[in-house]
Amino acid sequence: MKFAKFYSILILFIILGSIYACTFSSKTNNKEEEFPIPTMTIKPEPTSTQTIFQPSTIIPQTTPISQLEIQETYNAADTLSLWVSEVSTDLIGQNALSILGPPGALECNDRYESWYNDQPESSPSEYLVNLKYDYSVIPTEILIYFSSESVINLRVEMLNSHSGLGVEIYKGEINTGGNCPGQMSIPVESDLNIDTIILAFQNSDPPVHLDAVNLRGHIPNFLDIPVFWRIPIPADYLGDPESDLPGGLATDHFGNIYLANGNNGLSRYDVEGNLVQDYLVPSISNIRDVTIDMNGQVILTDLIYKWYVTFDQEGIQVDAGGEDFGWNSPRDIAVHPKTGNIYILDETDEYSRIRVYSPVNNQLVQDLPLETVGTQMHKGLAFDQEGFLYTLDQILGTILKLDADNGDVVNELGYLELIKALPADLAIDNKGNIYVLLNASPENTAVYIYDSFGSLKYRLGKLTYDGEGWMEGVFLFPVGISISPDGRFLSVVENGFLTTYLLDVDI
Repeated sequence: MKFAKFYSILILFIILGSIYACTFSSKTNNKEEEFPIPTMTIKPEPTSTQTIFQPSTIIPQTTPISQLEIQETYNAADTLSLWVSEVSTDLIGQNALSILGPPGALECNDRYESWYNDQPESSPSEYLVNLKYDYSVIPTEILIYFSSESVINLRVEMLNSHSGLGVEIYKGEINTGGNCPGQMSIPVESDLNIDTIILAFQNSDPPVHLDAVNLRGHIPNFLDIPVFWRIPIPADYLGDPESDLPGGLATDHFGNIYLANGNNGLSRYDVEGNLVQDYLVPSISNIRDVTIDMNGQVILTDLIYKWYVTFDQEGIQVDAGGEDFGWNSPRDIAVHPKTGNIYILDETDEYSRIRVYSPVNNQLVQDLPLETVGTQMHKGLAFDQEGFLYTLDQILGTILKLDADNGDVVNELGYLELIKALPADLAIDNKGNIYVLLNASPENTAVYIYDSFGSLKYRLGKLTYDGEGWMEGVFLFPVGISISPDGRFLSVVENGFLTTYLLDVDI
């Protein structure tokens, strides 16, 4: 199921990318002039800066998804149900794949849908079956499904495969209440995060038939906090060949949120979700990302004209630059907290690099090469207060911590969780906490929050992949994330909505 979700989402983005590639080529070829010198063409009738959007859960008319049911609340305490994804046994030559997934046995001693020890006469007095699950939960119950009437001794252990910590939770006889096939319930009270169950069976003849093992529990370290506000934003109809998803986000020291909204321009919202300003950008543009420099100036990247543009605090264009970007760049952008240099991700199927520009004269300072495997594999750019640069490697499933002077990889973080997920963007607060936005994850969590050493501290938000259960706190293909420098306001953008949380916990 997890891999089906992953590949479905991957295919969707490939299709969107193909559509946009054709659209981009068409737009580029139809331009009246190439703008060799950066000069902004102003929209003749920009949106009034007095327009106010109040927090709402109404789907904007520009997004043709109004038929989806928008629920009012999400219960983070809902019990999750997991089936075995990997299985092994210490019995030589035994294949226990029948235990994978939900139960399938329809009759007692079912030899096709359940697993059993077919060589009891040559087996040890006790043998083990190791069961692995896609992700860890705080367990509340274990359901073991049998298709035999054997009454033998059983030991059950729970384990966290990363830490190695485990505990024995049951030792006694198998009891299915006389039913065959039947199930045995073991209630669990533990704070240990579990992703592995070990069953130790007493050897018997006839042997026990094991059908499936269900692990139930809650997501560990889930921040069950309400959404502060959620507002509709201008959005493309993604069925249109000229459409695109929104771009990135940035949040300044005052809690203002800057939205790079793709074909829909650049906007600024205040800490309560009110629209403060629509910036004057070219009438044909695709604003992919935005950041705030050391002086509070706003810098965006434009995919159509292939430049970065700087606005002052009043919203007036004061500078522009950039050159020789790939066909699908520039995109992600970040500013060095000490030098003020501008770092821009430039990536194609042939190469991956980060271009570094001087804010003084907009000249290229250097290119920092990134590893590439023939596909666009990096997402997001963010600095910590020490001046280390971070980006996401979607192929390796890790956060890359880079030396901003030469691009060397200093560390790789978060790989235990991100290797099973599809990261989309990241942000960093002044404490060095790293907030990773996800397009897909095995437990359908939207945000992982790591400390500066790469240890997962919290999970936040949920994901939907088809619009079912889409409501506040649940995201459909989110693309951008930002955090206020003090770590109080966390914002996420998806097509049609901008959401902000007030983090009232000590991250």
